[in-house]
Amino acid sequence: MLRGNWREALGWGSPRATACWIVAIAVVAALLLAAPGQTVSARYLNDLMMFLDGAHRIVSGQVPHRDFHTPMGAVTNGLPAIGLWLTGSLGAAMPTGVGLLILALAPVMAYVLTSRLRPAFALPMAVYLSLILAAPANLGESPGALSFAMFFNRIGWAALSLLLILFLPPRIGPRVAADGICAALLTLLMLYTKASFGLVAAGFLACLLLDHARRPWAALALAATAAVTLALEAIWRLPSAYAVDLAQALHASGAVRGGIDNILSSIAGNLLDWVAFAIVAAAAAVALRDWRLLLFLGFCGGAGLIILNQNFQSAGIVTLAAGAVVAAEAVARRSAAADGPGARAILAGACVMLLVLLVPMAIGRTIALATHVALASTKPAHRFALPRLDRIVLADTGTVHDATYTTKYVETLDDGARALSALGEKASHVTVLDFVNAFTAGLGLPPPRGDYSVSDYERTFDRAHHLPAETVLQDARIVMEPKWPLDAVGLKAYLELYAPYLASHFALVRETPSWRIYARQDAAVPSG
Repeated sequence: MLRGNWREALGWGSPRATACWIVAIAVVAALLLAAPGQTVSARYLNDLMMFLDGAHRIVSGQVPHRDFHTPMGAVTNGLPAIGLWLTGSLGAAMPTGVGLLILALAPVMAYVLTSRLRPAFALPMAVYLSLILAAPANLGESPGALSFAMFFNRIGWAALSLLLILFLPPRIGPRVAADGICAALLTLLMLYTKASFGLVAAGFLACLLLDHARRPWAALALAATAAVTLALEAIWRLPSAYAVDLAQALHASGAVRGGIDNILSSIAGNLLDWVAFAIVAAAAAVALRDWRLLLFLGFCGGAGLIILNQNFQSAGIVTLAAGAVVAAEAVARRSAAADGPGARAILAGACVMLLVLLVPMAIGRTIALATHVALASTKPAHRFALPRLDRIVLADTGTVHDATYTTKYVETLDDGARALSALGEKASHVTVLDFVNAFTAGLGLPPPRGDYSVSDYERTFDRAHHLPAETVLQDARIVMEPKWPLDAVGLKAYLELYAPYLASHFALVRETPSWRIYARQDAAVPSG
């Protein structure tokens, strides 16, 4: 045991020193991710191309939802756009953008954790959340499956967890302004990264309006969020256009995926986390008998389960850890006023279960981040036929299916790049009738306006809910039809929906092993 009694051992360190350590942890995580200057992809290469296409569009002057359509928030494309603008490299765009976000969140994380948690809880949570943000691997998958795919989910989980931790009363005095500003920043980040997280955050703040002690900062956060949203509407029409894209995606995919079978499967797949969380909740119920805390813990579990079933993710309900650390801190505060073996046992049990929730995820994320650092620092980048796709390392980390899929996908990209290069100046404003367009970013071409940046049948569009051909293809000069599509059902739907427009405005000018390439009839290129 450290010097002092067991209560003091859980509260070592001043808030200022703890905040400095938290910022240092975030800085180290950001540097480890961004410093090698390369992106490692072992899985979901097509998702990486989706983000790079969005970054290229924004750097080219387009505004998300107004000039191109996506169900993801502007932050999802804005982060790699900032990385591309700063580095000039598509391969450095993703790690740089995410690294900058981690740095930007560091003061918020430091404030939230130090104002609510003792250092013995704040520092492990800082490591846990920083690793979730920095390690480029989808939650619930092998640490070796390196990919920036679904990175928006990791941002949402981390931001929502910080917002939930604000439920605890501050350790020292009221902090209405700081609490409200931090809550608003986290809510805005979630809303404009992925709407499902943002809606949960807004709902959480709305519930806090019913609580007298938390109402002032929750009301301030909601008011600030509304004010920023109105400003974005006035400047870019961003929220309303975003809502239109979301509405189409919801109609195409259904607002809620899965049913009771999916929920039961999610519980079974995260059984250890649920057991640990239930033990912490039971300890809090016995020690505190606080119905507000129990409702809060129920919100953490229920909201986390719903979000998990909306994500492409099988495990990793981060809100369980957020709820558990709030409960453990609340028990520790009550135990400081009590003594005896009962209080010690309850607090010790809560701390052990908190570690059960934090440690396995932290270990997996550490392995993922370390693997990315090692490969990004030592493995040469792949040489694509798309010259601007530099500094992207394709890694085979043991999943044969993913390596085979990636190899085939890269072959189609290279084949299409050579065909477009052969068209010369005619190759411009390229639209791809598939999941994503890698060609405008990879060749540095002017992007078309009005089309989708991601097309996923029955996720972003279907035969009943889709943009008209006059919107999607009006600005296109070249249309590419894949022979090896990423979304075969989506390609079939595209050809059915847009066949009349294609037939009347475009002509087949080139055919390769992987592509049929059409050009506008008034700018048709002779086939050869």
